[in-house]
Amino acid sequence: MSRLIRLAAAFLICFFVIDAHAQDDLKGRLRQRPEPAKNLSSVTGARTACVGGNAAGFACDNVDLLAFMTLADLGGAGQDTNDIWGWTDAQTGKEYALVGMENGTAFVDISDPENPVYLGRLPTHSSSSLWRDIKVYADHAFIVSEAGNHGMQVFDLTQLRTVVNPPVTFTETAHYAGVGNAHNVFIDEDTGFAYIVGATSGTPNLCGGGLHMVNIQNPTSPTMAGCYGGDGYTHDVQCVVYNGPDVQHQGAEICFASNEDTLTIVDVTDKANPVMLSRTGYTQRGYTHQGWLTEDQQYFLLDDELDELSFGLNTTTRIWDVADLEDPQLATIFSNPVGSIDHNQYVKGTLSFQSNYTSGLRILDISDINNPFEAGFFDTYTPSNSKSFSGTWSNYPFFDSGVVIVSSITEGLFILEPTLGGGNGQLTVTVTPLNPPIVIPAGGGSFQYDLDITNNDVVSVTFDIWIDIDGPGVARTLGPVQRTLGAGASLHKTFTQNIPGNAPAGSYTLTGNAGNFALADASDSFGFEKAAAKQAGAATVTDWASTLAAFDNGADAGETPRDFSLEQNYPNPFNPTTTIRYSLDKSAAVSLTVYNQLGQRVRTLVQGTQAAGAYNVEWNATSDAGRRVPSGLYLYRLEVDGVAHARTMTLLK
Repeated sequence: MSRLIRLAAAFLICFFVIDAHAQDDLKGRLRQRPEPAKNLSSVTGARTACVGGNAAGFACDNVDLLAFMTLADLGGAGQDTNDIWGWTDAQTGKEYALVGMENGTAFVDISDPENPVYLGRLPTHSSSSLWRDIKVYADHAFIVSEAGNHGMQVFDLTQLRTVVNPPVTFTETAHYAGVGNAHNVFIDEDTGFAYIVGATSGTPNLCGGGLHMVNIQNPTSPTMAGCYGGDGYTHDVQCVVYNGPDVQHQGAEICFASNEDTLTIVDVTDKANPVMLSRTGYTQRGYTHQGWLTEDQQYFLLDDELDELSFGLNTTTRIWDVADLEDPQLATIFSNPVGSIDHNQYVKGTLSFQSNYTSGLRILDISDINNPFEAGFFDTYTPSNSKSFSGTWSNYPFFDSGVVIVSSITEGLFILEPTLGGGNGQLTVTVTPLNPPIVIPAGGGSFQYDLDITNNDVVSVTFDIWIDIDGPGVARTLGPVQRTLGAGASLHKTFTQNIPGNAPAGSYTLTGNAGNFALADASDSFGFEKAAAKQAGAATVTDWASTLAAFDNGADAGETPRDFSLEQNYPNPFNPTTTIRYSLDKSAAVSLTVYNQLGQRVRTLVQGTQAAGAYNVEWNATSDAGRRVPSGLYLYRLEVDGVAHARTMTLLK
């Protein structure tokens, strides 16, 4: 078949067949161009907290908006975004967003995430395309595109340190012409190999659209290292030096490939002789799109881009047990309450950060892999949550700061910060009975206990509180109620608990829980007794009522108050000094304290009563004893009349 005929055939297939080979996105976008949200404006200058399910007009839960940049802000009015990746400059500690766009790649300094700076762009190597994919290795970005003759661009990211008058137009540092077009690229940073996938034009070594392996250990001189096309076209892949539970393959370099209709696992340790370990299909397959391993490498979370459309499903995540690489087993299927189409996801810790097109960033808690749940979300696309190819394309959650960046196709760049409770190990709970030992009489009674919860995290946390009561034949859950605590803050409450007369005699346990209901991040308990079963006659107490139910969502210590504000320090990162700004609406007792990552006090900067006004306080990176403190992350906490708010800052030497 001539090249012209092949190209024409490929176009017709892509245009008319919804699950066309190698063009999973095109099928929808050619038929339904994304509808942009109307009248969007930039949001910068200060955090917009998610309050009442909303942040600056975007639906949310447990995720705050730090900033939003429109397509015009990114130098690309009328140019849709696509892929996104991040880079942290090890020399300066600054974080950057690398945003794929139709006509190139935009670079944004997000070291002050509430005031991002567009630095400039690297134009496409050949022509514009809806698809661009970006990964980073050794301070270089590697960029592929579906544009013809694009190959792989290499860009030295250290150039971003010295941009004086942004925005500027950059030039590529090097270029790899071993492929023409390509759909994705993945880089195993432990080995220094790039895996270009979905290449269907260019040189003869296209590997059938499978794994085109490139040695990038010298980033500016990429060389082809191997090829694997034994299972045909690969849409996306993750390759790791394997240290998971399958002892037979530990130490090997293993690729987990999403191959249109299967999860395909390949040993690529020997680039000249890759070996397929398994090829596994599943029911209700639409288009096997992308996935990511859990950090213990036992499970692989897979998204299928077309099963929602093809089978009328809600957003579906298939979780594979890959403890035996030669025989993966489907362990769990999570169905999101929303019906949008899924696209890309990445696992960090016990969370999967999922970009689900019209329903935005969805954060799945997988701390209990068999019982995942949605811990938070931020919907970047306001018109609807329909099954269409609009909204978020991808996200990058791997910054040490906890910031998550999200590309939204017709909207722009979102800079977000999750404020999750549960599954993060940062909450502590203590329940203490008043006047123990507690013995409930036959007719029932009540007792009081203190509940203390502390947020040990460096960001605010929203979480649920609930009580479990267990005894002979009894399992009661009371709550949940939701609270928000600022960084380093605590709450203390006294509650009353009823025990009805018809409760059986015996030993009971009351457990106080904090987290995402019903998965506790932290718990504590104490015991009590029911002396005897109710005798004849009316019971003194007839219900399990608790004053927890009346626990309103008023301000607790640590929640952002209305009468003072605390700004991000500047500069940040810093060396050797930084300035902390805050303002008071009234005269108040004020303390401003710096803590290290262990929660230990380092320096008290302010202690006393101050009048209303704006204040600037300088910290020179010394302790109360006058000693220089080491590089690292520090928390500064402003307490005003017993109510506190905190932020973090980074010292780099």
